Amino acid sequence: MRDTERDGEALRDDPVVRSKMANLHTEAEGGSRHGAQVRHRGGEGGERRQGRKDFQPPTVAASEYKLFATEYSVRLANASMDIAGPGTQMRVRTDDAPMEGRAESTYRYTVIDTIGGGASEIQRNIIARRGLGLPKNF
Repeated sequence: MRDTERDGEALRDDPVVRSKMANLHTEAEGGSRHGAQVRHRGGEGGERRQGRKDFQPPTVAASEYKLFATEYSVRLANASMDIAGPGTQMRVRTDDAPMEGRAESTYRYTVIDTIGGGASEIQRNIIARRGLGLPKNF
């Protein structure tokens, strides 16, 4: 973003791009903190409690984090393709592709990420039923 230009204008000076980048940065920071909390509750800080009968793994928090992380990666990939323009549709290692084609590759893999490890819809169901106490057929 610092060195890239579009139509002769630096992207870093575009208010729409700056706003998108600020939002994505803010979301990344919140997600990082949420991920640290899940790791602490389930693993790093929870291993002393795991042998106890009253230990409950943080399944709802883990589902929330997985859903956030994969949906965030979709938003990030979309933003990179929107900001860098049509050239981002070129494949990885294409000479003229912006960001060496990483935007296109990332965009394709975000579809896989929303399915692998439990589809986003499954994560939403876990959150709804276990976290919010909603009935099975809501």
